[in-house]
Amino acid sequence: MLIDFDEAVTREDKDILESTDPDALVDTRRRGVEYSMESDKPGMLIRKHLMQLLAKHGEAEVYRGMNAAVIPIAKAA
Repeated sequence: MLIDFDEAVTREDKDILESTDPDALVDTRRRGVEYSMESDKPGMLIRKHLMQLLAKHGEAEVYRGMNAAVIPIAKAA
């Protein structure tokens, strides 16, 4: 019974993940692109930390629709 339930949940998750746009928003300051709700707090916290890590290492979020034609890649230290 538990295995049947787990299979149903896994299939549902797979369908959702496969239909999700992979160009996910990281910088939550880009208003009007995505809206969040109370249950999104953990994901929002992870995105905030990711943006801090990118800034710490001189990088920036790259997303579809950016005006920049060239994306610089930092050299390994």
